[in-house]
Amino acid sequence: MFQVIQKELDFGNAMIPKVWIQVIKLNPSSSIFVWGSNVSTCPAGDLALSMPGKSDVVTTKLTGAGSIDDLSTQMSRILSKKFQAQVYTSINLQGDFPNDPEVQSVFTQVIRAVIEIIESSKSS
Repeated sequence: MFQVIQKELDFGNAMIPKVWIQVIKLNPSSSIFVWGSNVSTCPAGDLALSMPGKSDVVTTKLTGAGSIDDLSTQMSRILSKKFQAQVYTSINLQGDFPNDPEVQSVFTQVIRAVIEIIESSKSS
């Protein structure tokens, strides 16, 4: 059984593109898949995988046809630690990281939205 939740973030600013988010939760396991993009193509190919370990979060990259950046790894680690689950992520946000404060705020809003999606799906 799985649960699919999709959300579009609109920042109300024509200079900041909308972000499309999809979260898939596999039940009864604790695996979570997260895709996010603010460009015309959806992320595909590689995934960052994080799993909670005994003392830290273990992270690896699952290589596919595309490539991922540090954002995918960062989000995967944050979500894995918070929810004590296996988290697979592929995030494609336009802009330079982490030096662009405007785009960095988009990442912050995206991760908040993903956390909200996961928490609200627990109660339903």
